[in-house]
Amino acid sequence: MNDFFRWIFIGSNGIRAGWRLLIYAAIVAAIAEIDVEAFHLVFHAYPAAMDGHSLRPSVGLFDLALFAVMLCGAWVMSKIERRPLSLYGLPVRDAFRGNFWIGVLFGSVAITGVLLCMLVVGAFRIDALATTSIAALEAAILWALAFLCVGLSEEFMFRGYVQFTLTTGVGFWIAAAITSLLFGVLHLGNSGENPLGIVAIICFALFHCVTLRQTGNLWMSVGFHATWDWGESFFYGVPDSGTTTWHALFATTFQGPAWLTGGKDGPEGSVLALLAVLIMTLIVFRLYPTAQYHTTAGAPAAGRSEG
Repeated sequence: MNDFFRWIFIGSNGIRAGWRLLIYAAIVAAIAEIDVEAFHLVFHAYPAAMDGHSLRPSVGLFDLALFAVMLCGAWVMSKIERRPLSLYGLPVRDAFRGNFWIGVLFGSVAITGVLLCMLVVGAFRIDALATTSIAALEAAILWALAFLCVGLSEEFMFRGYVQFTLTTGVGFWIAAAITSLLFGVLHLGNSGENPLGIVAIICFALFHCVTLRQTGNLWMSVGFHATWDWGESFFYGVPDSGTTTWHALFATTFQGPAWLTGGKDGPEGSVLALLAVLIMTLIVFRLYPTAQYHTTAGAPAAGRSEG
């Protein structure tokens, strides 16, 4: 009987992945409860950042608090598991270095390419500058900081400790499918989402899993995520899941079928976004042909599990 209970809780590499995820969730909840300020920001800053259907840069406070709580939880787990915190996707030594800026480039080209295709076929146009001078510069900086926090929070939430731990239990690709589906489910509550937009979000999540696997960490994904959101919401001023942003740079108009323009969802709900994801995924495999993702201090975890 003792051997049976040990088998339930302990695998070849210590506590089984499912139990570790439950412990991590409990620790994150406890940290948020103990840290009253973080708890307040996580659960109250986001509604305060909404002004009707317009999003304000203070949304970054919500994501920064959430990221801090999750990172603290991962740090505790790293001590329990006797693993370096860097294995969970955000090694400090690589912060804001080469792959991050490659992600920034990818994000800029992707959102611009999608909108340029719409412009060429007459489904999108830029009407005028909506924000100018000092106000535009202030908004650009505030939105850059806010979306950096969003990128850190959302990437680490799904593809940090959770992706790592699921990989040790079921292998990388099954873990990637699970976290990507969860990422899509999270967006179901957004008022402006359409079915194609949810599919695109899941595909974007899988793309981020690919960049994690091929580069070895999340910094490229963080750069891409932040820049796509910044370009979409601030620079081009187009809807994102039915919301617009405070002091967007341009006033723009869509016209044409929702499958092409994304409708209320914005570019993420367009079939062109799916095409962009496919092209970017092929480029990433070309640029980074060898998987670099580690779940141990040894060889990369190219689809295997630890048990």
